[in-house]
Amino acid sequence: MKNLFVILILIITTQLTGAEVISLEKSIELARENNREMLATEELYHASVWAERNALSGFFPRLDFNSTIARIDDDYYREMSGVDEIPVYGTDGQIIGTIPFSAAAMSPGFYKTTYNNNITVQQPIFNGGKEIFSYQLARLLRNQSKQELLSKEKTLDYEVTSVYFGFLKLQDLYELARKNLNSTSSHLDLIQQRYELGTVKKSDLLQWQVRFKNDQTSLQMIENDLREITELWGLVLDFEDDYPEPKPFDVSSYDDNIKSLVELDEKSLHQELNDFYEKVKQTSPEIRSMQINKKMMRKNYHIALSNFLPNFNLQFTYEFENDDEFDLQGQENWSLAAVVSVPIFYSGSNYAKVKQSWYEWRSAEKNLNFAQDSYLISAKNVFYEQLINAHKVQDSKSALELAQENHRIVNDLYEQGMVTNIELLDAETMLINSEFNLISAYYDFILNEYELKKYICNKESK
Repeated sequence: MKNLFVILILIITTQLTGAEVISLEKSIELARENNREMLATEELYHASVWAERNALSGFFPRLDFNSTIARIDDDYYREMSGVDEIPVYGTDGQIIGTIPFSAAAMSPGFYKTTYNNNITVQQPIFNGGKEIFSYQLARLLRNQSKQELLSKEKTLDYEVTSVYFGFLKLQDLYELARKNLNSTSSHLDLIQQRYELGTVKKSDLLQWQVRFKNDQTSLQMIENDLREITELWGLVLDFEDDYPEPKPFDVSSYDDNIKSLVELDEKSLHQELNDFYEKVKQTSPEIRSMQINKKMMRKNYHIALSNFLPNFNLQFTYEFENDDEFDLQGQENWSLAAVVSVPIFYSGSNYAKVKQSWYEWRSAEKNLNFAQDSYLISAKNVFYEQLINAHKVQDSKSALELAQENHRIVNDLYEQGMVTNIELLDAETMLINSEFNLISAYYDFILNEYELKKYICNKESK
């Protein structure tokens, strides 16, 4: 009884303080803004955008400033700077004199320390198609990152929805368990009075005492589940404290959806399934990402083939200093070079890359077919599960109606002494189980409806 008193105090306190509530839409919005995994996925998408821009820059010229300081050793400098005497021969073959000669004097500039500064402009013309293939690959990577971001959004939305409705479901079950405990407590008090008057047996009293203890335990278990899901709710929203609770709503608002599903004939059901199936194939971020991965493997194969093609680039160099002082005022010259490179033999490296990329492409193609089929089967199973959940709600409603009528009859007969205590307990159990089953069936249907949305996407990522 002490635990029940504490629970009642907590409920009353919550009602008096007016705890802030939040809608599902707002919960999803907050989760997208605060969830760290979601934010990390967004950063990867932005990185892929810049990777695409980097690949695009490969088509344009590059400008470099180059500065070099070179110093030679003393012995070589003395050798090159020394003056040699070259003999001069006359017409008779005799030496008639000498001419001084210096290798350093013959060069445009020979210094012990040389400063060289120049500017180089390189313009790629053709490099086996690597620029275009690299850009296409980067663009595919960006598109794949977009699909992964969309997929993460859909997954996060479902996670938030799952916790949101799980929270509300436990709250409803808690209220139902509390009501059941109060009912059991009233019966126990009545049986206690009758036992003291000698109108019921001790076994009847013990049965209701056991029932009361079991109901207390059930309430405590739900209370513990509520505490756990409350912590999970704060984690999903990435709130440390003072986070709002999910806004209560009427589960019967889904009755029209449930009724329309239950009343579908076989032809209409088949059409609904086909429409859903096509939407999944055309819009699912998961399938799009798989298809893009296959295209990326194909581009890698084309890049590997490009290693066998020649490269052609233009290079312009303007040298504005080449002397023994760093004053940017030395000798000036320029050069324009057309550089052609043809790969001849790389010890089989290029061939190995082609074969590697070929098998990776084939593997991606086979994995795509298997993964896509598995994903579509999973989506189809969720669709059929939704149909089953709709029938469960309808069946649970009928079962609850029967349990309520049975409980009313048994309770009247018990008051007249025409049924046993065990029969009344059975009727109580049947009633509470039917109420629990109906609540669970409703929330299973609602959550399953949101799970269906995880498989389709009708928008682009931000």
